[in-house]
Amino acid sequence: MGYHPEDKSSLSASKGAMENFELVSDEWPEQRENNLTPRQEEILDQLEGIILRNGFRSLRLSDLTAELHCSRNILYALAPSKDELALLVIERYMARLRVELSCAFEKAETARDRIALALDALSLRAGLVSRRFYEDVAQYAPAREVQVRHRKLVVSQLREIIASGIEEGAFNRIDALFAAEVIQMLVISIADGRLVGRTGLSSAEAAAEFKRLIFDGLIAN
Repeated sequence: MGYHPEDKSSLSASKGAMENFELVSDEWPEQRENNLTPRQEEILDQLEGIILRNGFRSLRLSDLTAELHCSRNILYALAPSKDELALLVIERYMARLRVELSCAFEKAETARDRIALALDALSLRAGLVSRRFYEDVAQYAPAREVQVRHRKLVVSQLREIIASGIEEGAFNRIDALFAAEVIQMLVISIADGRLVGRTGLSSAEAAAEFKRLIFDGLIAN
């Protein structure tokens, strides 16, 4: 599907999104979140649910204002176009996952607890995302760049969690980076429906099998 006339053209929107991309990522999540009003936080929470379920390429601003019960001015105060609004939501969603992984690393007392919390956070976040969302991200270069950048950071966090478990003797001596990449690939395959479709498992069943597979494979006997 193409972009709707009420938004900027895809070319100008992409250019504007890329120009503002670093600004958004540098500020998020602490500074940007602290500058939001309670109403803006509520709008972004609701908008995140809409975009993760339905994607964003076919959405109109008029659809969003109707579902969110807000004016266009409220949305424009968050971002100057529909495309940049989608980028803001994706950035916020991925940043929250990274915060959850950081908490798993910093607050859990054992390696087993750290990886268990990390896998729970990954599974929970992946369960919120539809295949249409992934397809829209794949077709929109600025969104792909946000996703790729965050995925690299998530893999780095997972690698650190796994490496710490290996050092403590709690995990088998495997390549931590390889294990982190495999975990990330499995999460994406479950979330976008490819793996679920081939196995006949429900999303919940696939998530449970994923955690069991990774957890049992890592833990040293």
